[in-house]
Amino acid sequence: IDVLVSFPVGRVQYMALRPCSFREFLGAVGEEPLLSVLDKPEITLAFHDRLMLLFNIYTLIGGMPEVVQTYVETKDFNQVRQIQKNLLNYYQQDFSKHAKTSLVPRLNLVWNSIPMQLAKKNKKYIYAQNNCGHLIKIIIGCQQCLTTKDTYLNGRNYRLQIQSCIVLCRYW
Repeated sequence: IDVLVSFPVGRVQYMALRPCSFREFLGAVGEEPLLSVLDKPEITLAFHDRLMLLFNIYTLIGGMPEVVQTYVETKDFNQVRQIQKNLLNYYQQDFSKHAKTSLVPRLNLVWNSIPMQLAKKNKKYIYAQNNCGHLIKIIIGCQQCLTTKDTYLNGRNYRLQIQSCIVLCRYW
């Protein structure tokens, strides 16, 4: 039996927040002058080094608005990491709100195995390696739940594609 949760009608306003692009990140950290440098075909070594440093920071913290804001305000990577962990936990908690109850344990299994499988040399996500090598119908159901347009996981950061029982996960 699915549990219905009451919702305060008229008191909630939905806002779609997507991850910041690198250009938006540069603006957030006060490096707007570098935006014009990105449009040039050739970049001097000094600009290149500065942009690479900022790009490396961007890849560490990602583009989630709350994480970027915390980095801008504190420059504390420990606080940034805590917010990243919280966001991942919020995603996982949402599984039970948006998926059938019977699918939630499998979704959790797939979700928890993504970092381990992406850390491998071949960067392939293989369902058989997370004890979820069940029916392809169930596997497709998990994949569809994780890649709906509302989760933004099928956007630029992750692209999940099913090819037989292998899901290729790669960064965009």
